[in-house]
Amino acid sequence: MAKRTIYIVVSEGASERTYLQALRSFLVNRMPLGDDFQPRLNFIPKVTNGGDGGGSFPLVRKAYLSCRKSDRRTPIAVWVDVDVYVRNATAAERHNAQAYAKKGSLPDFFFSVMNFEDFLALHFDDDLFEQWYAVFKDAGHFDRPLNSVDYAPLFTPIWSAQVARIGTSDMTYSKGDLPVDFVSHETLCNLIRHVADLRMQAHFRNCTGTQTFSEFLVSCLQEQYPEVFGEMATSWFGSVKVDADITHDMASVRKSITEHFGE
Repeated sequence: MAKRTIYIVVSEGASERTYLQALRSFLVNRMPLGDDFQPRLNFIPKVTNGGDGGGSFPLVRKAYLSCRKSDRRTPIAVWVDVDVYVRNATAAERHNAQAYAKKGSLPDFFFSVMNFEDFLALHFDDDLFEQWYAVFKDAGHFDRPLNSVDYAPLFTPIWSAQVARIGTSDMTYSKGDLPVDFVSHETLCNLIRHVADLRMQAHFRNCTGTQTFSEFLVSCLQEQYPEVFGEMATSWFGSVKVDADITHDMASVRKSITEHFGE
């Protein structure tokens, strides 16, 4: 029987939940199933509160502990945006960073760097990914994450161009809403390729010493579907482990970034 892997994913809101539901639909309907006719990989979304501020440390901690209390065996991954942990623009954001630094027995978080929309951009076709990167680099987003009010006008035109390519030209971007076919073999291959982009790796490592959620997802896909994604370029961001047992080959990460940027 083919190995099956299931994770509970504690996330901050409707956007992450919708993505994980779309991913599961793709894995069930478009990917090889296990010998028991079940998806080899499954993510069970559990949101903190589904609204603004859902990624704050107190809410994430509460949701994680609740999930762990009700299920002692299933691995739990925590997926939240990193912006409210690194921006430090408000007292709440400063508290998030301080509390996370003292998180104790909670697992390392799998962050989106910088936010969920950036995670979506990793799925874009190469030309639109490059456009997205240039726009937000010029806006200083990777040095100090933009808030949603400033981010949205820059992101929406690029998003619209991407979804038009999958036949959804009249869909404007809205949190918690994705085109039916946004998650596909093509967009997941885009994700795998862009996660390994050394520019993105530099931003990832600048924000977090642990795996990002995109790296975690890529590792899971390549492990569970080697016949589909195994020929993609091998990434070097470490093995996949959750719940306070995450390992990383950080020396290789830093060496590769230094060689690329000459620092």
